[in-house]
Amino acid sequence: MDKESGVQRIKICKNAPAVSHLLYANDLLITCRANKENAKAIVKCLKTYCNWLVGWQSHLLSRAGKATLIRTVAQAIPIYTMSTFMVPKGVPRQMDSIIKRFWWSIKPRAKRILALKSWSSICKPKSVGGLGFKRFEDINTALIAKLG
Repeated sequence: MDKESGVQRIKICKNAPAVSHLLYANDLLITCRANKENAKAIVKCLKTYCNWLVGWQSHLLSRAGKATLIRTVAQAIPIYTMSTFMVPKGVPRQMDSIIKRFWWSIKPRAKRILALKSWSSICKPKSVGGLGFKRFEDINTALIAKLG
């Protein structure tokens, strides 16, 4: 068990070191056994990361800056994991919630937000009046469908 994250480390072979994550350039691969405890630990890690994202001077970014950050960073990070297996339903919902909070927040770490449009209308393509954001559940379903 990784002491910091609470994720159970795994070994690739008998003499290999146990690992919980691999970092390369701007990619992160989280490895663990598929159970509730590890899923909860990963969600906790993602919440920590996303709290950092929300507090990351979001009040200084324009709407265009926030939209770019959401599309290029926040929605790109879980692509590999989501293309490999279906994540539990609660994980994409929580990730969407964090992105919504980041998008609508005016002050960092604000307890409440005022959403002026529904998230489903914001997640529509730009051609029909949305901002082109994607819901994480839809991303996961589409990527898994590619596996056939």
